[in-house]
Amino acid sequence: MGDKPTINVSRGRRSRPRRDASDNTNKSTASSALPGPLDVVSGVVQGVRSVWLAGLGAVGMLEDAGAQVFDALVEEGKTWHRTRAEERAAAARAVQQARDDETPTWTIEAQIRDEIDTVLTQAGVARRADVEALQERVEALSETVDRLAEQMRDASDPA
Repeated sequence: MGDKPTINVSRGRRSRPRRDASDNTNKSTASSALPGPLDVVSGVVQGVRSVWLAGLGAVGMLEDAGAQVFDALVEEGKTWHRTRAEERAAAARAVQQARDDETPTWTIEAQIRDEIDTVLTQAGVARRADVEALQERVEALSETVDRLAEQMRDASDPA
């Protein structure tokens, strides 16, 4: 990860046509005179040449910048791929560790059952063990009642 690539533009400066002292004298003396056709054509040619060179410079800069951006994207892709591979490997190790863990399933189920019983008790709901104990007592009482009823029938029967 680390440093991000930067793009530096370090090309030449924009050139402006220089004016000689003779140009200043001509303008001062003939300030009201219009430029001649040769001066106009020369200015247009110079302008077109400047635009052409600026276009070539832009193409060169884009070419250099494009290569830098491409290289930066390649490095970023490598980093991203490496990070995801490490994450996948860590997940695979965690799954393998869980598979190799020697805790039997019944122990985990018992722990879950205990947790559920604790939550139900805190909520005021009878636990499964309490309900099962009550069922056993009811069955024992039913058997006792049945025995007493049979004894009463036998005692009242004069045979």
